[in-house]
Amino acid sequence: MANIVLCRIDSRLIHGQVVTKWVGQSQANRIAVVSDELDADPFMKNIYLMVRMKCIG
Repeated sequence: MANIVLCRIDSRLIHGQVVTKWVGQSQANRIAVVSDELDADPFMKNIYLMVRMKCIG
């Protein structure tokens, strides 16, 4: 089982620069975005997939 290095539960979106900093500090290799609203919007879902960092699964 993988170690969880950071967990944030919040209804607000996180700015990309903040996520980049957190990933660098925590050495995370995976980020999970869980949102029924985002899942229901194919356009925005695709945006999130396109802008993810190469080092993040």
